[in-house]
Amino acid sequence: MLYFFSFCCLIGKQKKNELLYALNLLIKSLNKYVIDYKFIVYTNFDLKIENSNIEIRNYYNHQENELLYGNDQWKNLSMNKLFIYKDLFDEFNIDYIWIDLDTYVYHDLQYLENLDNFFIEYGGECTLIVDISNNFKLKYKNNIQGNFWKLNIDLCKKLIILLNDLKKNKIILKYDSQSLFSYYFYKILNGKLLNENINISGNTIHPNILNGLAVWCEKNNRSHATIDGLNNLYIENQILKSKYHMDKEIHIVSFTFFTLMKIKNNKYFEKIF
Repeated sequence: MLYFFSFCCLIGKQKKNELLYALNLLIKSLNKYVIDYKFIVYTNFDLKIENSNIEIRNYYNHQENELLYGNDQWKNLSMNKLFIYKDLFDEFNIDYIWIDLDTYVYHDLQYLENLDNFFIEYGGECTLIVDISNNFKLKYKNNIQGNFWKLNIDLCKKLIILLNDLKKNKIILKYDSQSLFSYYFYKILNGKLLNENINISGNTIHPNILNGLAVWCEKNNRSHATIDGLNNLYIENQILKSKYHMDKEIHIVSFTFFTLMKIKNNKYFEKIF
């Protein structure tokens, strides 16, 4: 069985109907491709879902996270994932997998049961540089995404220590937890991922799989979900692929909320999702 958790919270970024649309689409994909799963959804509004695989819990901000990020609602919510993961581990002794609502599972992911950590990078061949923090940059293709990850408890503790050290030293992460992962893997570990058994899909493991946002554009470019990228998706032997990366399988489709809302009513989108 796979164990997932996510947040479905109103913080002034997405509308309630947008959150519910994405959540229902995600659940549809889990029911189709994962089947044997448990999914805990933390929310700050009245949410009811009739599905025995899903548990609804009230969202809360972990005290340790609150001390780090105060009133910055977006970073506060995002970094809180680490602390909620730790709370779930303490409760169940299980490594729950984080999954953003604007994500779609397109393949059986049971192989994740045998991995104690798992991450997704942007992928492709884009060599443009992205700021990870105010003192570190990284190639766009290696930027770790925050929409899907699995930690083990030792790695989680190291990341929380790093998060506190960064704050103490006034090193500001550009984005949310994804920047923390990228900083740890490529600044602290200096890219020596195999030495620490870090599993990054399409990189250190599963070279034939591309799960990052790079599926939406040509190999040397960068983009989020677009109509052109959508029209280049196709299914071959029940495997989702992109004409931009025909040698790769897509097991997890990464969106962003903004772009998902722009393409969701497209007829081809409705056909394949």
